[in-house]
Amino acid sequence: MFHLIWYVFIGPREPLESVILPSASVGGSMSCQRIALRLVWIASMALLMPGSLRAGALFQSAQAYPSGGLTAISVAVADMNGDGKLDLVVADQCISSNNCHGGVGILLGNGDGTFQTVKTFDSGLVSANSVAVADVNRDGRPDVVVSTGVSCSPNPCVGLISVLLGNDDGTLGAPQTYTSGGYEARQVVVEDVNGDGNPDLLVANQCADPNCDSDGAVGVRLGNGDGTFRSTCSWSTSLALWGYCWVMATGLSRRRKLTARGEGYQFRSR
Repeated sequence: MFHLIWYVFIGPREPLESVILPSASVGGSMSCQRIALRLVWIASMALLMPGSLRAGALFQSAQAYPSGGLTAISVAVADMNGDGKLDLVVADQCISSNNCHGGVGILLGNGDGTFQTVKTFDSGLVSANSVAVADVNRDGRPDVVVSTGVSCSPNPCVGLISVLLGNDDGTLGAPQTYTSGGYEARQVVVEDVNGDGNPDLLVANQCADPNCDSDGAVGVRLGNGDGTFRSTCSWSTSLALWGYCWVMATGLSRRRKLTARGEGYQFRSR
């Protein structure tokens, strides 16, 4: 048994204690150097401690909950039923051994870090791959968006995403399915990329073509604000080409071109 004690000095007579402990002398603020050293210290201590001691020092004992299906692959946290308590939303690759439609498990929170029995909903997709939560129809209730990354033999499947609108009680409606603008949809994100106030869908596709001869593709579906989405615009991540798509911004009489210069609704392939 041994104890390892070490110090890091930022400057003369300034040991690690001043990095680890908040400093009132500077109004609670810390330089980037101090923050970095604090993180290094925490990470180093976590690596040096034995496994059981490490877990006990940093976290409480794990509590396991069934996800509602097989192979839980993605999780999000949101207040799904409006009770002010955070809930868990889990994407399972399969609902059961006999049903490999991707499942969405909802575990309502009790507000004390524990969760109720999972309720499972069919995503409408084969083998769900990621999940995102956002109010896509602007009714004040969180909705769920799922992508699929399943392979089809011999070629990849067209990427798909499904939208399940949320209800007041934390349950979900029937899935609405859309293509993702590529093949093997891996990750979906919800953001307002054109600044019209409507949530849009952004999808990372593993392949831009059915033979996977190129790198991935980013698919963008602009939202209508009612939970439905327009046609997909896609950008290859491997070709140095300008991708574009015409969109009608809400409240504007002119059309704007998505051409990607990092200005909100614009994109450019690398």
